[in-house]
Amino acid sequence: MTLQQLKYVIELSKHNSISSAAQSLSISQPSLSMAVKELEEEFHITILNRNHRGVSFTAQGLDFLRFARSIIEQTSRLQTYFDRSAGRQDKPHLTIAAHYDIFAADSFTSYLQTLSGDAYSLSICEGRTGEVIRQVAEQQSQIGVLLMSPRTTAYNHAVFTKRNLDFTSLKTVSPCLYVRSTHPLAQSASVSLKDLVSYPHVKMKRENTNNYLSEELLPDIRSEKEIQVTDRNTMFTIIKNTDAYALGSCRLPQGICCDGICSIPLHTANTLTVGWIHLKGISIAPECRHYLEWLEHCLQASQPDQD
Repeated sequence: MTLQQLKYVIELSKHNSISSAAQSLSISQPSLSMAVKELEEEFHITILNRNHRGVSFTAQGLDFLRFARSIIEQTSRLQTYFDRSAGRQDKPHLTIAAHYDIFAADSFTSYLQTLSGDAYSLSICEGRTGEVIRQVAEQQSQIGVLLMSPRTTAYNHAVFTKRNLDFTSLKTVSPCLYVRSTHPLAQSASVSLKDLVSYPHVKMKRENTNNYLSEELLPDIRSEKEIQVTDRNTMFTIIKNTDAYALGSCRLPQGICCDGICSIPLHTANTLTVGWIHLKGISIAPECRHYLEWLEHCLQASQPDQD
């Protein structure tokens, strides 16, 4: 198997015939056919179905295509990461995948402020639980920051084991309610789930039907009105302009997309766990350690210990 052969298979997926794929690759049709045949013989699988209408991928072929894309993507990242001509190795490099909750962005901003005057390469990608896990498992991100409810913890740990990931718990926190500063509940010292029934609940849309990868911090909460969104900015925009509410892990920090929004402790026996994941066997870079220190600091500042 060669990288070139994998690139051939990926190009084939964009066409319905070997001849058109070969033309796109600027190689002969027999050369492309031979490359596919060699892969099929090496792995003892059938990658393509061939008929008078063209070619299509078999079930085994689709699995092979998925691995081929992953390998080529990782190869590209490897080349970029170690490109000395770009001077990347001489500056801090940090890639984080994080759950949508506000604490990850808050600590990232605090970490960023310590790097003023220095060259650096930083990336934070907020996403759903499954996407955070995937990015770290496939080494697209060095670490992943997650928020888990008691309902999802056992399932997530099983996924961590399957994907060869280590999880480190940072803090147990109590949920908070996010509402606009003029909301009828805004002056409350705390609220209960019963207080929320008649108000619209804004929450992250599920990525699939798996309840154990749900983005809902309290999956059993009931509301007469429900709004699903896919990003935090939309969530905050809705909250600022309506009587809708959202749930979060901690009290809102000042100055991070939070003007006009306040946080209120939620009176509930449920707690949430904040932690981070990384791929086993991969050393943690100093930049990651520095970011995690800020993450712990921001979590400690957000509310008293719940441990």
